[in-house]
Amino acid sequence: MTSFKFHFKASQKGGSEKGHLLIRIIHQRKIACISTGYTLYPHEWDQQAQTVHIPALHSQRKEELIHIKKAIANDLHQLSTLRQSLEATGGYTAKEIAGAFKKAHQGEMLKTYGALLKEKLEQNGHARTARAYASAVKSLQQFMKGKDIYLKDIQAQLIINYENYLIHKGVKLNTISFYMRNLRAIYNRAIQDKLIQPQEESPFTKVFTGVAESKKRTLEHTELIRLANIEQLLETYPGQTGCSTPIRPQLYRNLQKALYYFLFCYHARGMSFIDLCFLKKTDIHENTIVYRRKKTGGLLKVRITPPMAKIIAFFQPQTGTSHYLFPILGQPATNERKQYETALTRQNVHLQMLSQLAGLDKKVTTHVSRHTWATLAKRAKVPIPLISEALGHKDIQTTNRYLASFEVSVLDELSIQMSGLVPISRSEIS
Repeated sequence: MTSFKFHFKASQKGGSEKGHLLIRIIHQRKIACISTGYTLYPHEWDQQAQTVHIPALHSQRKEELIHIKKAIANDLHQLSTLRQSLEATGGYTAKEIAGAFKKAHQGEMLKTYGALLKEKLEQNGHARTARAYASAVKSLQQFMKGKDIYLKDIQAQLIINYENYLIHKGVKLNTISFYMRNLRAIYNRAIQDKLIQPQEESPFTKVFTGVAESKKRTLEHTELIRLANIEQLLETYPGQTGCSTPIRPQLYRNLQKALYYFLFCYHARGMSFIDLCFLKKTDIHENTIVYRRKKTGGLLKVRITPPMAKIIAFFQPQTGTSHYLFPILGQPATNERKQYETALTRQNVHLQMLSQLAGLDKKVTTHVSRHTWATLAKRAKVPIPLISEALGHKDIQTTNRYLASFEVSVLDELSIQMSGLVPISRSEIS
């Protein structure tokens, strides 16, 4: 005779804290325990009746308790089915039933399933998406204090609580959206793989998954010129540019490279730094660079302008037999992604140093060259559809979001200028 009973394990912190439900499998006087991952307050569990107390009043907690009650019933049904299967094959032990139950649920755990998706994505060449999934799963696990959860336990209230946790930590809205969108993608993949059943309403409906407008960093034309001319200052006054320590020869060379990479990205119609890193010598056809964007896969053709040609010529002796146009990555298939991430961090550090040396009161990163190109093109009255095509955006909406908050300072100046055209008499405001 085999019996299955749920056991409430109280929290070590005290009686008022949440405890955990365990399943005890008893067979031939032997006991095996399974941790379910369900958490309840002591007053929410009736040990004798083996059921969850559901409050009469409607609340978000009530919905969660109803879900746990249904999950318990499903677990008991699955255990009974496993017992029948094992009985048909002969003798079995309590540990074997517990093992079969755990194995059946292994692929239904978020951490395990996320790891499987990550591996598949990496094998298919989608390393960026793989890292995004892993980052989102890691963040949710931090909220869960390291505990893994069943995919079926991804419920609306859990995700709302997770969002509140991120907000309390001071995580920015766009980062919260990043986590939520990737968790939602994992959840939807689990539905497609028939690991879980779709709910009437997605658990992610009530949390932020959009794009929050953020202050875009862009350089004014005069600031871009000042940054471009910083090389003359470095060459003429090494160690006398206001730095607390002299600029060493190696640091000077690194700053010079960082400046050239930044300017090349600008001149190449706001090329992304990742695309610059992966440019190959074979991407040059006559006087045009033909490449595919790493982010979207879109094909772009960029004519090599005189400033770009000078920068390419500067780096040519340093690339030697390398396949790449710039001396940033090693030979292909030598852990290029890690090399790129290291180069990105180094580039941003050097760009910030250049910004300080140029006397710019702004944080300059690799993406600023792209933002700046788009902004100056808009101010030059280039049609937005043309800017969108030049940047390699898939749709104009992306470009509009890109440009939306660039011109606030210009509009503010215009408001002051226009207001000055109409003087207000003191009598009217006294």
